[in-house]
Amino acid sequence: MKIGIIGGGASGLFAAVHAALTASQSNIAAEITVYEKNAAAGRKLLATGNGRCNFTNEDVTPSFYHGDEKLFEAVYPQFTNDDAVAFFRSIGLEPYTDNAGRVYPLSRRSESVLSLLIFQCGRLGVKFRFDYNVTSVKRERCGFLLNGEDHADRLVIAAGGAAAPQLGTDGSVFALLQTLGVRATDLYPALTAIELMGFPKKLKGVRAFGTVEIVKDGKTLASDTGELQLTEYGVSGIPAMTVSEAAVRNPGATAILTFAPETPFREICDAAVRFRKDYPEASVSLFLTGFLPSKLAEYVASAAGFDPADAIGKMSPQALRDLAGLVKGSRWRVRGVKGFSFAQVTAGGVGSDSVDPQTLCCKTVPGLFLCGEVLNVNGDCGGYNLQWAWSSGYVAGRNCVLN
Repeated sequence: MKIGIIGGGASGLFAAVHAALTASQSNIAAEITVYEKNAAAGRKLLATGNGRCNFTNEDVTPSFYHGDEKLFEAVYPQFTNDDAVAFFRSIGLEPYTDNAGRVYPLSRRSESVLSLLIFQCGRLGVKFRFDYNVTSVKRERCGFLLNGEDHADRLVIAAGGAAAPQLGTDGSVFALLQTLGVRATDLYPALTAIELMGFPKKLKGVRAFGTVEIVKDGKTLASDTGELQLTEYGVSGIPAMTVSEAAVRNPGATAILTFAPETPFREICDAAVRFRKDYPEASVSLFLTGFLPSKLAEYVASAAGFDPADAIGKMSPQALRDLAGLVKGSRWRVRGVKGFSFAQVTAGGVGSDSVDPQTLCCKTVPGLFLCGEVLNVNGDCGGYNLQWAWSSGYVAGRNCVLN
């Protein structure tokens, strides 16, 4: 049996390893070839987690995922986060879990994960063809013909989505799938920065703990809290990336930025009254630096209609409440999000209407399996997208041998 795997990223490598293991365990002769358009495997894997490779999370539930619920609920139980940790331990990788439940290699280096996967591929006899861009796939009576020259009895497409085209995932895989009659949903950039209308460029570079909430028609669509990175166009950082999918899918939405989220509005007002009484000659911005970075404190004072250098003793109780209100929430119309070149993952893809959720085999194309980002499942920051790569790669890799 000849098995072709298009894409040498996380899900493709995992599918290759588990196809080879399944063939060996089942005494099935299989020749497995990974076709990778780049000069080396795993370019995007190397970039994950800022090069540290947060490869799963201790807490994995459907609430951390978006897209096709049927796919996630059928695939994930077949290879869970515990399975991922156990597998990587078995091939020599020691895990480290941080206080937020994010699991990394003990080395904190993504090349540890990639090197061990490639070693397993080599040990199991998986072949690679690098700098090989599969631009055509034709169905044959007994399999598939790639680029008019390579035959495969079974084919796994693990070529990623449309995010990070600079790393090779430019979305062309969906046009390839269309030639086989397999269609995807609309695609959106996810885990990316949010652009806000009229956002002050002077706040570029400010980092502040806060909450970003996406609302529309009075309904909260998504919300997350953590370190926000303010930019000349809006807001970035993990909380912004987490809610960016809600922002891009809901044109006309509003983003509410809340700073000092752990401090109630009433407490900020009371603190302002005390500060005004004790230090009436101190500036408004100096008071705000007790809650905000100095550059953000100056902006909030200005946005409330005051000179940041004004003495707080001159301010009325209402003015102090206005200041506290801006700390606790400023509203910005969402212009959009940074596109696929900035996005970490793709939202959208091929769903359960086209693939069997239990096997990830295409319903209308026998012998064709899909895994990874090409499917309509995407996760939040925190190792969830790599966990999906492992889970779906495992399912596609095993079933391309057994079914």
